Amino acid sequence: MYRKKLEFVRRLIAFTPAMAAVVMTAGCAGVATQPEQEQAAPEKQLPPLEAKQARILMRSTGMPMNVNYSVSTSEQSCKEFKDVGVVRDKGEKVLLSWIVKLGEKLSSVPDQLDTVVPAGQSVQVAGWGNWQDSRSKGNCGPEIMSFQPKDQHTYLVEFVWRGTSSCASRVQDVTDAAAKVAVQAERKVCPRSFMDIWLNRSGL
Repeated sequence: MYRKKLEFVRRLIAFTPAMAAVVMTAGCAGVATQPEQEQAAPEKQLPPLEAKQARILMRSTGMPMNVNYSVSTSEQSCKEFKDVGVVRDKGEKVLLSWIVKLGEKLSSVPDQLDTVVPAGQSVQVAGWGNWQDSRSKGNCGPEIMSFQPKDQHTYLVEFVWRGTSSCASRVQDVTDAAAKVAVQAERKVCPRSFMDIWLNRSGL
């Protein structure tokens, strides 16, 4: 049972060889001390929006696995997506706090991305989740949400992991961080070719 738990944790955070060595050593030694509480890092200060602009924040939640985000402002569905980057949830809801802190130190993948888009016209935001280790690999998505951002508003798009093989996306207006509002976004389904599926690609 103990070995199965270690294997589960290893897959969740896609350990680098260095991280795996530290975690396995600590686990075998029976380390169970509570780490000292640290102050949360200050949130990134983003520049103010200009007229006819909107901001989109992109995150992942539920599992500490990579999610690649891309955005399109094309009037055509599933066209002209531009890569924004990769995010990764810290795993605070599913991992022990010391593992979370270790992952923060060893991983260069951020937990949030942001981009600025034209306000008043439809935007498509795609999240493509994937994970891989030495024994197996998998993916989920792409989850594509389309909505029309308002002038000088800020939106949060979250890729929600529901285990390793199920996912969804949600959109919120977070212009007022204290009063988040759910956005009625349209979910898009974009076709993937056989080669995209075979090569573990989003197809966008």
